[in-house]
Amino acid sequence: TAIKVLKCTRCDIASSHFEAIARALLESGLIGLQLSLSCVNNSDAIALARGLVGSALTSLDLSLNDVGDAGVDALARGLASSVLVVLALSSNNVGDAGAESLARHLPGSSLKDLLLENNLVGDAGAQALAK
Repeated sequence: TAIKVLKCTRCDIASSHFEAIARALLESGLIGLQLSLSCVNNSDAIALARGLVGSALTSLDLSLNDVGDAGVDALARGLASSVLVVLALSSNNVGDAGAESLARHLPGSSLKDLLLENNLVGDAGAQALAK
């Protein structure tokens, strides 16, 4: 049987491999990917976002990384074309711009759980998400 959930907490994955991971998401049937504490930066998240569209991935955990607003924006843009239900972005230096991007792209998505604890989201980002 194929692996359905891959947990790579504290994996030191080179940035050059995230394009391959994104391609593998489309082919693998993977439904869960956990990359918390794995040195994921904004360009890595942008690469991963390309693998969301058309994949079977329902849960993505990028907690405790450095995805930032640019990475969150790329992930948010792929939400409506994905089947993602859980997106964990706790402790990722996400600010108002990232939260506002998520808020713009949440309608029409299948996302049910969004974890944003310990980020830099202020009043503007919180208000956008609350609408």
